[in-house]
Amino acid sequence: MDVKKKYSIKLNDPQLRNVLEQFLLAGEISHVKDPKVIHDPLWGSCLFYPWEISLIDTPLLQRLRGIHQLGTAFYTYPSGIHTRFSHTLGVTILADRLINKLKEKLTLTQNDSIEVTTKDVFTVRLAGLLHDVGHCFFSHASEKILKNYCDFGRIFKNSAKFHEKLSYLIITHEIFQNFFKKHIAPLFPKKEDIPELSDVANIIIGEPPSKKKRFLQEIISGPYDVDKLEYLYRDARTAGLENTYDIERYFYKIALHEDKGNIRLVMTQGGIQAVEQIIFCKMMLFSFLYHHHKVLAADAVFTDLFLKLLNMEDSSYPIQIDHPFDCLRYNDHDILGLSLSSGDEEFNALRERLLFRRLPKRCFVINREFVEGLDSDYQKKRSFKKLKNDLQNQQKSIRKDLAKNIGCTPQDIFISCPNLPKIEEISSGPILNSKNEIDAISKYFQLEGWQHSYELKKLRAYFFIDEPHLSKASNEIEKYLRNTYNLTFTSQAKTEAKL
Repeated sequence: MDVKKKYSIKLNDPQLRNVLEQFLLAGEISHVKDPKVIHDPLWGSCLFYPWEISLIDTPLLQRLRGIHQLGTAFYTYPSGIHTRFSHTLGVTILADRLINKLKEKLTLTQNDSIEVTTKDVFTVRLAGLLHDVGHCFFSHASEKILKNYCDFGRIFKNSAKFHEKLSYLIITHEIFQNFFKKHIAPLFPKKEDIPELSDVANIIIGEPPSKKKRFLQEIISGPYDVDKLEYLYRDARTAGLENTYDIERYFYKIALHEDKGNIRLVMTQGGIQAVEQIIFCKMMLFSFLYHHHKVLAADAVFTDLFLKLLNMEDSSYPIQIDHPFDCLRYNDHDILGLSLSSGDEEFNALRERLLFRRLPKRCFVINREFVEGLDSDYQKKRSFKKLKNDLQNQQKSIRKDLAKNIGCTPQDIFISCPNLPKIEEISSGPILNSKNEIDAISKYFQLEGWQHSYELKKLRAYFFIDEPHLSKASNEIEKYLRNTYNLTFTSQAKTEAKL
């Protein structure tokens, strides 16, 4: 990706200070005294505490109402219009149910060596409520771009996702800390039950508050986290896909276990089938939803639009992004709702493509099975690997070269090369066997086989173009890939594009 400038990000960043003061924590503060019930179509009627409602009523969380959970996927699945806001409430609900289920099990088994306190319950609920506040418009579609513009230095030691890092920076910022201390903390009935914001922030990026409280982190961000449980169920249901798992059995079979000083979330041996269901659901959603070719086409159009917006120098535009943190000021409706009679024609054309669903069509499909002689030719394997890398990082030059041969502009060509679904976090999940010992999940089934099968059969890269150029584009792309990467494709690369 062509990144003109990288921004150095710091703790208590002054750019983030401006966004927090001017927008995310600005305005009148809601003084809520009583709990409120929120009705959710998936999880039923759920109670939220006064301090949670007060946070929910801030622009920090209300802006999530305008951010589609599935990015541009609603152009393909019309009912998939749920937002980061509904997902956030769902994660909070499931986090509460899971930690209280664990607490109940400790009481039933009379296990006094592990303690789940009221503060733990409030902490994990707050982490669930704030875990996505770092998301920008169109969710992961913008995240893929923004992460290339930010240099976090040595702030983060692990491989947390970009939006999780932004959530961490928001929660640890002195502006949020002061806001919480002044307006939110006094709403808790007991001072000793108020969560530590440093613990909440660490939980979100996958860092345990302590060894004894590692399970709090794993409830929100770990092998068996409720974030995963929530989005898999909600995404499938709202998109109209029959993709379900037994969440009650999942909760029933999860337990707390002390392992080398760490209090961990473990799956008992009887719950392995529930874990398999989760993995299967995730792979199926990638196949039918996240990696659907029309979803990828819409994402590719959005990528061009967002890059245009990031590099816009016209101060007359109603949306100004001078720094990645400025993206936190806007939601999906702000981007698509722009009514521009003048300005950059390219930007306007891309916006109208999305607004009126004028998506390009696939003209060439790349898959490992579509490459002739790939399994027996080491050189071709290397060429295929280089091609995938270039499709992800050198699109500008590839589109320019192809446009010359096709007789169109580089802006008429779109490329999508999605990554393999990650199931490593699930593969690290501990299994508690009948001897009360920890096993690796790989002892019970081979996750690598699932990934390999998906990569071979399901993972595809696409070239998209408008219909008038379809026939010529497919021939020129085939020729270009043969000459540049020494790759010869079967007829499926063209025929599948026409399906």
